[in-house]
Amino acid sequence: MVHLVAGTNAQGYPTALRKAWRDLGLEVADAPAKSSLSEARGKLSYTFFERAFRQQLRGFEERRSTYRGLRIYAIDGDQLELPLSDDILASGYRGFPCKHHQETHFPRLYLVHAYDCVSGVTKDLRYGPENQELQAAIDMVLSFEAKSVTLYDRFYLSRKLIAAHAASGSFFLARCKQDWATFKEVVEFGQSNRRNAAALIDGVLVRLVKIVNPRTGKIAVFATNLPRKLFTNLELARLYARRWEVETSFRDSTHTAKLEQWHSKSINGILQELFAHFWLVNAARIQIALHINPGRGFLEAMYKRANFKSTLEFLVDCFGKILSGQARQALADIAAFIRRLIERRTRLRRAYPRQIKSKRKTYPSACLVQRRKR
Repeated sequence: MVHLVAGTNAQGYPTALRKAWRDLGLEVADAPAKSSLSEARGKLSYTFFERAFRQQLRGFEERRSTYRGLRIYAIDGDQLELPLSDDILASGYRGFPCKHHQETHFPRLYLVHAYDCVSGVTKDLRYGPENQELQAAIDMVLSFEAKSVTLYDRFYLSRKLIAAHAASGSFFLARCKQDWATFKEVVEFGQSNRRNAAALIDGVLVRLVKIVNPRTGKIAVFATNLPRKLFTNLELARLYARRWEVETSFRDSTHTAKLEQWHSKSINGILQELFAHFWLVNAARIQIALHINPGRGFLEAMYKRANFKSTLEFLVDCFGKILSGQARQALADIAAFIRRLIERRTRLRRAYPRQIKSKRKTYPSACLVQRRKR
């Protein structure tokens, strides 16, 4: 929460903490020192925050919006830069591997999360010291509802993933690699003049679809097990475009909420902050979803949205009231604040050609060291 405010008072306490302290009837001078807070945090397991994160999701489960009776998820991964400490190295975290048997100076935590594209909340997440995006996706898919569809970029489509969706009875929509595709059926379809085809992959009927981007003229190939009666080809293209929400959710975490500005050098403290972050982000998105029906017109170009950053900051400002027993008043204030923030927006107003920037970073975090043993 400290990340969400820019100003501090004369004593160096963040503005949000000072306000919460005042709402509780306490003096800012009585706030514990950072060293005392860190010492107390060390006695608390990160699983406390993980349980709070998952309990919050269970409480929102019945109120989450759907589209055409389906939950719409998107799965993607990212890597977070960690502080360099003996505890983090002892936990197996290392820098990103580079050529010449080198790695980045700062260790990386690999994070994969499932994002609810309709409600905006994080459905589930996996993390670890190694990049295991596909396996993490499979583990999450096995617990997904039968009435759900998950969106994937070109990295994920595989036999194991298709089998996982068949096991859970859920649907998938994945963009296919056309130059070195996983399946020969996809390669043959991409080289043909057909716009639609079907392939039986390990006993699962997979529908192959070509979509032409009207702005660039480029052709994209998609694979899905969704029945044609549920989504036309054009609707599949619009549905896949909603996958970008998972990309912007990572941006919100690292840029808006400053997730990588850690306040601990132990892996227990890092995971505390990780789950506390997603709990707080979900709390803000849940409040937004409760006051806007995100499932209405989900595939339409025009939609309503409340500013996420402002909602998050206002929610933090209300923590003092919530902790002092004024939760009902705080929720009413949050609801009124969100209603003032609601605005109409238009999707896909701009299109840019994809650019791959291969230039190596020049700031200190890009410094390389000899690869350390696990």
